[in-house]
Amino acid sequence: MCFPLMKLSLLALVVLVGSRPSVAQVEKPRIGVTNFEAPESDANLARQASEALCAALVRTGAFEVLDQSSMVQKFLEDVAAGYVERRAFIETLRGERCTETQCLGEIGDALEARFMVAGRVAQRGPTIWMSTRLVDVYSRSTLYQTAENYEQGTTHLLRTVIPQIADQMRVSLPGEVILSCLPNDASVMIDEKPTPWRSDRALPVPIGEHTLHAARRGFYDGSAVVHVEYGPRIPVDLCMERKSAAAAMFRSLLIPGLGEFYSDRPSRGALYLLTELAVAGGAGYAFYANMQANDDYDAAKEEYLALGGSNATQPMFDEARAKMERARDDARSTQRVHIAALIALGALHVANVLDAGIGFPDLSKVRIVERPEGVSMIQIQIELAGRDRR
Repeated sequence: MCFPLMKLSLLALVVLVGSRPSVAQVEKPRIGVTNFEAPESDANLARQASEALCAALVRTGAFEVLDQSSMVQKFLEDVAAGYVERRAFIETLRGERCTETQCLGEIGDALEARFMVAGRVAQRGPTIWMSTRLVDVYSRSTLYQTAENYEQGTTHLLRTVIPQIADQMRVSLPGEVILSCLPNDASVMIDEKPTPWRSDRALPVPIGEHTLHAARRGFYDGSAVVHVEYGPRIPVDLCMERKSAAAAMFRSLLIPGLGEFYSDRPSRGALYLLTELAVAGGAGYAFYANMQANDDYDAAKEEYLALGGSNATQPMFDEARAKMERARDDARSTQRVHIAALIALGALHVANVLDAGIGFPDLSKVRIVERPEGVSMIQIQIELAGRDRR
């Protein structure tokens, strides 16, 4: 017989805190059903409704539901194992009422359940009002919710309405995929929307065709197109390959800032690119100015030498010589500026190359999530994105 999980009872909360199987071993998601809330006069109806829903969920064949003896056995095992922290957490929940999504999620975490169900029921004459809510423990979201009046009586509610609600909850469940071949701290998006992801849990994905995308500094992005259905968990290998610091340095050696773009530091790459372009522009202008100054010096020198074969006066010689010396000083000055600009450009480029290597993320402690043993690969379309290996 299915035993409903009562929020107001310590035993009902602790009996499910046994060790949860790994994602590779679990075939059905675990679900917890709290006792329905009701006025004191309708307590018996609330108990019947929660038990009927629990039994209906078992009959769907979609969930892992523990019977009373199994839960008591897990409770005894946890006491023997000394799970003090979990029991202390559960102690704080005694006496509280829990129907909100966040609260149900916290209870689900303590119970290591995948989904939680809560409900309310009240009878007013021949009319029975009942609400139910199915909560995804992982995402803290409501997957299914209903609140209606029923006038056909208790028997119709328990035998017809509640089994229909259980079936609707079953079809409201998300599919699940097991991601592998990617860093354990990668960020994951479903259809370009960020989604929470943990390497030790299956990723809930809405039923249908979706694009999964994963990204992490120091790795090529990985994406996969997968058709998700309710049922077996689908393994997806994203195969995000590592980048390297040497490749980042080589790219920055070829093009300023390209190594920073390669290592996912676009703002720094843009800074290096624009700075080097500005310094290179200054060096180019200094070179042009030096060429002009050299031409002016050559012209002044020829003019001064030409006065030697003429009847020029001493003041004319002095003026021509002073003009030639000014032109020579200008040529030397622009040459120094040009050389300094070239040195600055070279130093900046060296710093850019070194920064591409030094600033590359440390990947030595990154753990790659491997596919759980015993999981076979379903043929899906794998697309590796964001690869620019030029």
